[in-house]
Amino acid sequence: MAITLIKGPEGVRVVLTAIEDITGPKVVMVAGNKQVTTLASGNELEVCGVTKETVTSGELIRVMTEGIVSGILCAEAINYGQAVQGGLGISGTVSGVTGLIRPLLSGVGAMAGKALNSGGIGSGIPLLVDLG
Repeated sequence: MAITLIKGPEGVRVVLTAIEDITGPKVVMVAGNKQVTTLASGNELEVCGVTKETVTSGELIRVMTEGIVSGILCAEAINYGQAVQGGLGISGTVSGVTGLIRPLLSGVGAMAGKALNSGGIGSGIPLLVDLG
């Protein structure tokens, strides 16, 4: 799937192509051969990482598969150390926005990582990306 694997102080990143405009940081999913899109509701098991950057459709994008990403928005209240998954903003200021994080729901989604801070709806927190 990866074009390039980059290992550095921030973690492990994979270079892929965005098939839509993506405003980072967002949770992303596989959309085709070497392509990603923002994670949408109903595809919570398809998480492939988190992006920190903003790109337009067709551009290459670096996707974090392991490491720390700051400023990922919370779709729901999250506690420090809580396992999280990608999700859809369900209420408040982020209603309907895709590619956010929310607490991991058993049997519903794939783990995107662990929260490194607590945060309320719409707040940006650091996330330890771990697809594990």
